Amino acid sequence: MTDFPFTPTGATVPVTATTSTANNTIASWPSVGGVVRVANASDALAFVAFGTSETVVSTTTGMPILPNSVELFTVGQKQTNVATIAAATATMYFTPGQGGV
Repeated sequence: MTDFPFTPTGATVPVTATTSTANNTIASWPSVGGVVRVANASDALAFVAFGTSETVVSTTTGMPILPNSVELFTVGQKQTNVATIAAATATMYFTPGQGGV
């Protein structure tokens, strides 16, 4: 993280998380890494995992995203895949960018 506000660098990608793990390739993410803003726009607890291929999975012991909240994550080089799972159907939004206070 850096000491300047989050600035989007690509398109926001909506993802529907369900009770089964699902993997999504986010084409708008830079392959050099950066910051990803994750918004959970639902009342359901969700979990995410980032990876470099379609084999990444998310489990309910992974990184939680609380209901109706936003988190910022630093992702590594070529981590253009995200896996999601949720306690119930959840709409999540992933935005690539830089910065974040």
